[in-house]
Amino acid sequence: MCVERARAGALSALAVLALALAGCRSTPTLAAYQPDPDAPAREPRLELQDLELAMEEWMAGLQASPFVESLGLRTPGIAILRIANDSSQPLDEAVASLITAAEASLQGTGQWRVVENASLMADTATAERLSALGDTMDEATAAALFRAHSLAYVIHGRIGDTASEQAGQLHLRDFLFLRVTELPTRRIVYQARIDVTKQPD
Repeated sequence: MCVERARAGALSALAVLALALAGCRSTPTLAAYQPDPDAPAREPRLELQDLELAMEEWMAGLQASPFVESLGLRTPGIAILRIANDSSQPLDEAVASLITAAEASLQGTGQWRVVENASLMADTATAERLSALGDTMDEATAAALFRAHSLAYVIHGRIGDTASEQAGQLHLRDFLFLRVTELPTRRIVYQARIDVTKQPD
């Protein structure tokens, strides 16, 4: 009987603790909106909504750029090749959802003819090339994508984090970095990094 009462008391204490912690969750915000580079690390640091906010910021910058203005009435082919996860967190599912949402955003502008990433990855040879893609585009990959999919531009980049130690505490900055490359010339026509932080309520 005493053991059962002790267990019941422990479970009750855990329930109270869980409710208290639920009220202490952090709210995802972009550094561009509420900069706080000294915010201490929290886990999990990044969620899909954080990445979506970062992508919205990046897309807004792209659409307002001189590069896009120079396109005029043309609707060139574009694709999001790869967003590598170079951060310290498991984000594979979030990245896949982010790419799909970004493709819909590009299509919605009416400025682009979007070739879906899923279509590119369905080709084994292309998928192998993209899996090894770094920050720069090699000539062979650019030529292959241009011929096979009539792409004029591609987007690729990474999610990463930078760490620093202050007063014995680890501080992390997460970021989304993407660039647009013109395939025929391999010229970078637009790139931007969006910093992301999570701050307490």
